[in-house]
Amino acid sequence: MSDHPTSALATLIAEAKRRYVFRAVGLYAAAAFVVLQLADILLPAFGLSDAAVQYLLIVIAAGFPLVVIVTWIVDFTPEGVKLTPGLTPGEQATLAPGRAMDLVIIVVALGVGYLYLERLLTGDEVAVVGEPALQEEAQPEPEQVPPQELEPSIAVLPFDNISTSDENAVFADGIHEDILDYLSRNSQLMVTSRQSTLAYRDADVPMAQIAADLGVNYLMEGSVRRAGQQIKVTVQLIEAVSDIHIWSEVYERTLDDVFAIQDEIAQEVAARLKVQFELYSEGRPTESLAAYELYLEARALFEEAGPVKTRLSISRYREALQLDRNYANAWAGLSLAATTWQSDEDLEEARTAAEQAMELDAASWMSNWAMASYLANWRVEQYVEAGPHFLKAIELNPNHGKLRSSYGYSLWAQGRMQEAGAQFRESYRRNPLSAEANLARADAAVFDNQADLAEKHVVRALELEITRPFLFWWAGNTYQMLGQQVNAATYYQKALTLEAAYVPAMRGLSDVFGALGDFETDSYWLDQAEAVDPDDTGTLMRRRENLYDQRRLPETIQFVEGWLEREPNNHPGAAHRGLESRPASAPGVAA
Repeated sequence: MSDHPTSALATLIAEAKRRYVFRAVGLYAAAAFVVLQLADILLPAFGLSDAAVQYLLIVIAAGFPLVVIVTWIVDFTPEGVKLTPGLTPGEQATLAPGRAMDLVIIVVALGVGYLYLERLLTGDEVAVVGEPALQEEAQPEPEQVPPQELEPSIAVLPFDNISTSDENAVFADGIHEDILDYLSRNSQLMVTSRQSTLAYRDADVPMAQIAADLGVNYLMEGSVRRAGQQIKVTVQLIEAVSDIHIWSEVYERTLDDVFAIQDEIAQEVAARLKVQFELYSEGRPTESLAAYELYLEARALFEEAGPVKTRLSISRYREALQLDRNYANAWAGLSLAATTWQSDEDLEEARTAAEQAMELDAASWMSNWAMASYLANWRVEQYVEAGPHFLKAIELNPNHGKLRSSYGYSLWAQGRMQEAGAQFRESYRRNPLSAEANLARADAAVFDNQADLAEKHVVRALELEITRPFLFWWAGNTYQMLGQQVNAATYYQKALTLEAAYVPAMRGLSDVFGALGDFETDSYWLDQAEAVDPDDTGTLMRRRENLYDQRRLPETIQFVEGWLEREPNNHPGAAHRGLESRPASAPGVAA
């Protein structure tokens, strides 16, 4: 064999042609291309991620050196597979010795195959000889963070109800919310509130997009099947960016084990996300499964909001408590629902229910939230006393969006704007697709003198939901704080379009025209509000302000004294006896 490199290369090429290596490699490459194209189309249809295509590509690359080696050694003939015949003495004179060439080809094939495999695994592109591509300015590759180093943030998507009866949908939703509640109690986890995850029920949205929308790194999805006293809960934990399922489990138990299943799932997720396990369960909340189901129904009704659903919610809580008088969470839920109403009877029920919840379980976040919510009610106005209960509830459940915004309103009513804004931002972080959380975020922006940002969140809130007059009232209140009285009046009017007798919107319009100095129209809207509810505390407070703003001091004093004579224990009336100036009321507190 010649020592000249060109002669050696020619010899190598000639021998490869004799052994049909080029033909085999060409056929292999064509077949691989077809397989990859089909896999790219078909694998996603079977629910497999892009990772499956990557693994297939690695297998094909690893097969390349095997094809070269096998083709070099054997021939595929009509008579079957045979070893490739060696060189004749004449051929050996012009070609390299066969055994030496075999070794060279094997080494080269293994080297090329390793190069392809190594570059596939490291993500580098394989250089291809051909026309030079247009070069763009090199951009640094984003750092790929290992899953265990990702921020432990998670959203639990609504569980599918795969029971034969649609009546079990409430039960499936209840399991979903309880698991979410258990996870929320871990201070090392950032957990998205249920209200935001509900937007993706039955939605055909890629996991990576959902995670980006909610600002989380992990997603959990699952299903619940119930048949008599048997339940089957299926869950899977997904790393959102890569769409890799990092854990899944199926729990088939009796209904009596429902609380144990929830606790086990929360523990397993904590372990997978490498956060310190904390005590999720407070034991069985009730021994009555019938009471538990009524509690789930009551909670679902309360979250739907609106006067009719809230009244039904209160009724279901009462039914649950008839079955188990020691059900602390049912007492707390009853108190939270009753607090949203303003009659003396409702507030009395809210107080007694909160006290009962605290007596049964003072270490429960729900018991503390119920007591805090009652004390911070705008008719009770015991904000200082509510503070420790809010803080205890947040310590026990730092991821509950509504709890944080509720505490924000209490701080706001005390004039602690920056602290309130911090709670509003935390609420929004955990509940970005909630109209209420967006309005709370808007108010935080107002406190920070970020008018443009405030308006963006108001607009976003009303893109998410426009069914409740409360939301339009809140938007009007936010615009009032921004000094945009015309916009404020517009949204108060929209609230009245949804509910003609919505007293808070009437008070809002009174406040707008009072700020503009139009006390006649101010009084008109107060008259309308009093016609609907003559005992509404907010309207009475606004009437006092109307008289005081007109500097009609004797009439103001007479009005307040008459109010206190009718309701001697009325805290707001007593607070206004001294005619102190008063800031605009806070949303959720004065409504």
